[in-house]
Amino acid sequence: VSSVVVAIYAFLRSSTYGDAGVQSSRTFSTKPQIDTISSIRNKLAHLSEFMEKNPNLYFSDHIFPSGDKLEVANVSALYDIVDTAIDSIGVRGLYFGVFTDGELDWWFQGREDEERWDCWETHGTSHCDAYEPWWWYHYLGAMTAEKLLKEGRVLWDTEKDRNRNYDTNAADLVRKIHRFQYQFRNELGDMTYHATHGLIWHTIAATHAELGTSFPFELTDAFCGDVYGDGEYYAPRANKDIGRECFHSIGHAIFYVVAQRQLQMTSMTSKLQLRPSSGFVLSEDSWCEIYQLCHGAANMTNKTINSS
Repeated sequence: VSSVVVAIYAFLRSSTYGDAGVQSSRTFSTKPQIDTISSIRNKLAHLSEFMEKNPNLYFSDHIFPSGDKLEVANVSALYDIVDTAIDSIGVRGLYFGVFTDGELDWWFQGREDEERWDCWETHGTSHCDAYEPWWWYHYLGAMTAEKLLKEGRVLWDTEKDRNRNYDTNAADLVRKIHRFQYQFRNELGDMTYHATHGLIWHTIAATHAELGTSFPFELTDAFCGDVYGDGEYYAPRANKDIGRECFHSIGHAIFYVVAQRQLQMTSMTSKLQLRPSSGFVLSEDSWCEIYQLCHGAANMTNKTINSS
């Protein structure tokens, strides 16, 4: 039986994950950057409030090529804000500045606890409204991926020479986010984990019509090879294992690849998002394909991945 042994990358070790080259996610050195962050937060807050008051403008039924009529959220307005924000302050400024945990939630219109519980009972999540930050975190990642795929690069931050501080590869960008998650594991909440879910699922689903018949080891290694381990990359503030969260993103991606084929989609956009209550149901063939792909997934405690 053939085996595929995936090399484990070492840049998460202390020598690379030390202070060198990694600035505080909380600190931005210039007043224009701080003013820009405040301005972007204001735009997000106004959009959130407007979406809540005018749901008919954002939520509607969409007929897919397969003939399925499903509920979607049109978040093009959010994409426009994300697009210009990345161009002005970079992914680092957007992820670790604008969406700093504990500082943004109050800008959004919240739900009562009773409504959240009802949502959990129905959909398995306490965040059902697309104008709440939890969903936006995921959409943010998907939109970052779409921008990178369309333009060929995204700005990381403005603290260095802009000509040399772009990312051209989604996997490299994810690994850079991993470094921040680990470096600030005692400070950061779970926002960036949701964002990387969206970044990975959109990148893979937008570039792969299918994934073959076995677990995508090479793709997993490209995005997650730096954070394999048994609790080595645990982030206490978010109460998350960085590696496990990355593997979780691959699960999202597998679902999206198969689901969009079932819906006969020939392209994918982050501006149109299926809702939890969309009505989409995997066909038996799709379910079996996903099961087969995921059945061979690696054990997170292994240092290497074997396909045998």
